[in-house]
Amino acid sequence: MPKRAANQAFTLIELSIVLVVIGLLVGGVMAGQSLIKQALLRNLQTDVQKFKTAVMTFRDKYNCLPGDCANATTFWSNATNGNGNGFIQENCEIYGMWQMLGSGFSGLVPGAYNGACSTFSPWVTFPGTPLGGNSIYMYRNNVSLGNTVYWK
Repeated sequence: MPKRAANQAFTLIELSIVLVVIGLLVGGVMAGQSLIKQALLRNLQTDVQKFKTAVMTFRDKYNCLPGDCANATTFWSNATNGNGNGFIQENCEIYGMWQMLGSGFSGLVPGAYNGACSTFSPWVTFPGTPLGGNSIYMYRNNVSLGNTVYWK
């Protein structure tokens, strides 16, 4: 007499173990993504604090705000003078701000920015953020010498 093949199937215990393992893997991936996002946000906050400090240090050292210096060419021959009104305005002064803070000028922030008024480009005219893509740090308009530095 031929032997009968036993029915082959997974038991309920085996299936539940597989589901638990899959659940643990998915939970670990989700927790990892959350940790990465929190780290990026902490980096953004740290960068903003560094930029605030850099602007205030520049102001103390050169007696003007970066980008707004009416006498910037006395410090750097290839700089563009601002209007000296005590505000970093969203005209060409905002581009000059990053140029003057960058490593090619005062060296208070990492990176060299070209200060080109007509170009709006991360890592070229503005520092990019850890978020990648076209995300940049932008200085908010009309913040005067004695006030808090606001960032978008």
